[in-house]
Amino acid sequence: MTNLHLSPRATVLIAVALLSAAACAAPPTALAPSDGAADPSSEANGTSGSLAGASARPIRTIALTLLEPLALAGLVSDGGTAISSEGGEARWLERLIDAQGRERLAVESTLIGAIRRLQRGGVPLDAPSGIVLSNAALATRAAAHLTALGVAVPSGVPAITAVAGRQVLSWARRMNGALVPGDGTRVVLALDGALVGLAVDSSPLGAAPSKVRTASEALTAATTLLPAGATITGVAVLGWIAPALGAGDEEQTSAPRRLAWRVRGSFADGSPFEIDLDAGSLGPLAWDWAR
Repeated sequence: MTNLHLSPRATVLIAVALLSAAACAAPPTALAPSDGAADPSSEANGTSGSLAGASARPIRTIALTLLEPLALAGLVSDGGTAISSEGGEARWLERLIDAQGRERLAVESTLIGAIRRLQRGGVPLDAPSGIVLSNAALATRAAAHLTALGVAVPSGVPAITAVAGRQVLSWARRMNGALVPGDGTRVVLALDGALVGLAVDSSPLGAAPSKVRTASEALTAATTLLPAGATITGVAVLGWIAPALGAGDEEQTSAPRRLAWRVRGSFADGSPFEIDLDAGSLGPLAWDWAR
């Protein structure tokens, strides 16, 4: 019999593949985003795009609820389009266009009317009023914009960063005390607090395990998967991860996220790797050496 010599990476891949079969045999029940599951697409229902968006709020109504209402004279709707988000959520995109063909307002909503994206055109970079708001005042103003538009105001203090003359306020999304990477609410304001845009991202989540294992237990479990010479280089971090098909594959953005411990380490040659372990069973969900 010929001896087969496996590289450290191949050894981990085989171990994870064998153990993942048991860990993933019964995937958890998917939970919809907090404001409801995405409605079926218009194609699935055999309806036209206009019918699919019928329950979304008219863009002119949204324009009038802005704290800085748009002057609607001369603005026309593009009629709207049924689209799908990167995560597979069915949405309705509608724009208001002025006489020069410039986009003045664009809104993406779920088919039940929850705003997911909003972008205003023509907002000055400077502060015409001469008033530049403090961070605390920006947070208060952002919350007022969200309330006026019927978007839930997240709890906690937002992170505020300056980007291209705008102020971006970001609230990260957490569930069961763990971060949902990439999810959250972001509001973009001008220096004087005028609304430039907003985005709300809420991925579907799998059911959390009834008992979450400790970080110490996760590190011990990860260590048993390591080939000779590989070491753990950090602490275990609890978070909601998007499952991947295999090592090096892109995450499946439309699949429900799983609560998992992420452990980082390095092989004997110094190349890094990550292992994701189910937060309840500590069975491996995914691993990657390229991140």
